[in-house]
Amino acid sequence: NRVREAMFNLVGPWVKDTYTLDLFAGTGAVAFESISRGSVGALLVEKHFPTVHVINENVRHLNLETITQVVSGDAFHWVEHRMADEFAPPQDVPWSLFFCPPYSFFVDRKQEMVDMMQTLTQRAPAGSHVIVEFDEHFDPQDLPQPELWDVRTYAPAIIAVKRGTRT
Repeated sequence: NRVREAMFNLVGPWVKDTYTLDLFAGTGAVAFESISRGSVGALLVEKHFPTVHVINENVRHLNLETITQVVSGDAFHWVEHRMADEFAPPQDVPWSLFFCPPYSFFVDRKQEMVDMMQTLTQRAPAGSHVIVEFDEHFDPQDLPQPELWDVRTYAPAIIAVKRGTRT
């Protein structure tokens, strides 16, 4: 909770009028926080089926069905094989991309993580923001275009943000 609060203190104003992608959604707290700060909608991807059920219950409870899409599945698989056919965000709306996976993914699946960030950054509309949470086992120099990231430590977490610019 402390890390999420620090993250939104940093990027909270940026999410207004963006579409949120929460690719390792967990409970959905990041996406729900983003919507509460003015995001126009969200897509949440989570592979743990019982947690997906909780997310869907929260979506219904918060009356967010019309602006929220919940995907039950692996984020890596979804981006590579399903995104093109299943994802229809509002046109010309920048994205806020949140990558907050289990920290071990930045070690065990490092190249997949970097590739996913690169792929989604390339697909995202102009003005999109990227927010990544990891720990000391991942070197921020391994981020795509590392010179463009603002990296902050909130021990044990490290948050890297790349703010989009409108062209």
